[in-house]
Amino acid sequence: MEKISTRTLDPTLIARLSAGDAAAFRQVFDLYHQKLFAFSLKFTKSRVLSEEIVQEVFIKVWENRAGLNPELSLGAYLYKITQNKVFDFLKKAALDQSVKKGLIRHVERMCDPIEADIFLAEYETIIKAAISQLPPQRKLIFEMSRDQYLSHEEIAGQLGIAKNTVKVQIVKASRFIREYLHRHADIPLALAAWLAMA
Repeated sequence: MEKISTRTLDPTLIARLSAGDAAAFRQVFDLYHQKLFAFSLKFTKSRVLSEEIVQEVFIKVWENRAGLNPELSLGAYLYKITQNKVFDFLKKAALDQSVKKGLIRHVERMCDPIEADIFLAEYETIIKAAISQLPPQRKLIFEMSRDQYLSHEEIAGQLGIAKNTVKVQIVKASRFIREYLHRHADIPLALAAWLAMA
């Protein structure tokens, strides 16, 4: 994922923007529009939606211009706003089966490694909380499948139960965890990744 840099910016540009200088705002728009659009497009796969996201980003920047800190990275600020709006889209899209597969293919490639680690850590915490609420046998079966990578047949053999019982229990566990994520997760990329597993 391309990082947005502000190293080449005139150090007075943010101060001018903060003061309400329309020319400075236009300069910032010209500098970052294509980068933010490209970033959004990689996730949304929609030029129209990506353009809407970028427009919303710059509207927010202008509305909050007085609070901009000239000492901070404008690029990081713009990137964060764009990321949040893209994530809002992903959170909704992750519930749509028609776009789910397309999103998952791009999750790892699009995420900054450090951010991805954070998302995955939060995701794993929520998953563990959901698993802990499963009935004992369902929890055991799910963990044998997820953590030990055992097949339905192997789990059935070890527990002395029918293979179909294993399948039913895993389906029920997956449904519960998916619903739990919908209620609790504020990490759409991880949510999308989980949905792809179900």
